[in-house]
Amino acid sequence: MTIPQFLTDDIWIIGSLSGASLTSLRALGIKTIVNLRPDGESDDQLPNRVLADVARQLNFNYRYLPVASHEVLSAAASADVLDTLTRLSRPLVLACASGQRAAVAWAAAMSQTMAIDEVLDITTRAGFNLELLRDDLAALSLQQTVVPSVVAFAEATERR
Repeated sequence: MTIPQFLTDDIWIIGSLSGASLTSLRALGIKTIVNLRPDGESDDQLPNRVLADVARQLNFNYRYLPVASHEVLSAAASADVLDTLTRLSRPLVLACASGQRAAVAWAAAMSQTMAIDEVLDITTRAGFNLELLRDDLAALSLQQTVVPSVVAFAEATERR
């Protein structure tokens, strides 16, 4: 099993999932698995349906949230990951092929609720240097802040 990286006390990152890794994660007390890896990404990965079955047998909360590498910094993916992190029980593992996409997905989601410096400090301590994504995370954070404000303004204007 790939060794999980701790982002926070209750959110971990791991690379590719297998039946054996799920069994090991259960023994570590993990409650929830979030699989970010789309089916068919590589020939050696287990399909989501198999992972979901094993996860059910081990009494995990399991969420399949496929996010392709090129989509990880999208507003939609960020919102989905943030919603998942907010709703599902912890300790929680975010999984992808190597762990890098999961770290970026977490950073993108958390840029909505935390300062970018804090997000980058946490990912760096976990072994994921995402400094090159600082501007992307800041833009994503701004997009999440500005868009609802513009919508609220438009709705208020229409009511007048």
